[in-house]
Amino acid sequence: MVKFLFDSKKCVLPYDHEVRSASGCLKCLEVCPYGILLLKPVGKPKSKPPKEPPDKYCIALTTSYDFMADRVCRSCMKCQKACPNDAIKIV
Repeated sequence: MVKFLFDSKKCVLPYDHEVRSASGCLKCLEVCPYGILLLKPVGKPKSKPPKEPPDKYCIALTTSYDFMADRVCRSCMKCQKACPNDAIKIV
């Protein structure tokens, strides 16, 4: 079974108001051949519905169900190798 581990202390992506997206290297998103990684807001919105974008994002699998990770992630390790901060581990 595949387990996707992301260390948010090693990689925190701030929101860039000019480009209206998270900023940072995003290399893991670029190299994933299956397109299963996404940006996930960190923390709870300050209001409902949110009036402003979150301040920070993290990387996550498109599925939040650990038991499905082995179905979507093929363990190619490209995201792990591309991360300059060693924030991603596939086990």
